Amino acid sequence: MRSKKYEIGVGNCVTATHLVSVNSNKGLLMPPRIAERELVDPALECLYNSEAGEISTTELRDHLTRVFEPEGEDTAILDGRVDTKFDQKVRNLKSHKTLEKTGQVEATRKGFRLSTFGQRMRRERSRRS
Repeated sequence: MRSKKYEIGVGNCVTATHLVSVNSNKGLLMPPRIAERELVDPALECLYNSEAGEISTTELRDHLTRVFEPEGEDTAILDGRVDTKFDQKVRNLKSHKTLEKTGQVEATRKGFRLSTFGQRMRRERSRRS
């Protein structure tokens, strides 16, 4: 097995890069597993683009599902649950404080909002556009 790199995005914006497993004997592409760390930049982009700089975990999950279009193992339903492995990775952004560790996000009861630093980053990005 070897890996092949490909990028996905919305419009002209690359939102994620994946490594795809390639079976060299058969030339088959295996659906990529999406890592939690791959969700960070698209999640920040989603927060930057939200009107209030705040988004619920459910809204973030829906957005990231549209961006990544999970397949394969990421779409498997977790034992004893009604959600997928991908849904769990999005929830892990909150429980592992992954977005908060960037310094740009604060957790809220229902999801996330941009911190003061995150708001400053959003303003700087909009000036460059």
